Amino acid sequence: MKKEFRDLLKLCQANGIEVTFASNSTLFDYAGMNPEASKLMDFNHIMGVTKDEVILDKNRSQYRQFRDLKHELNEWNRMNHGWKYGPAHLDSLKAERRPLSSKVVTSIAASLARH
Repeated sequence: MKKEFRDLLKLCQANGIEVTFASNSTLFDYAGMNPEASKLMDFNHIMGVTKDEVILDKNRSQYRQFRDLKHELNEWNRMNHGWKYGPAHLDSLKAERRPLSSKVVTSIAASLARH
């Protein structure tokens, strides 16, 4: 797991996606947050989530952080492609348990480049 997690973090970094870690209280009990979900929930002004950032709970196990990162990236990508939060979130719960395609990360990077 450690290698998979490190590889995903490196892929994010190489594509201009910053992954940061914060306390659970900063995340209002969410395990992670991406810019699209944060904007929808009006958390940007509170959490300070930037347009190119995913924030993960620093107190969760590395196994959970890995799954949470896959969840946040998938959810962000789905919402970038017009999905509403509910369906994107449900799809992302499933995405936690499957391999994440590097295309998800490159698609997010491409959307960042357009904005």
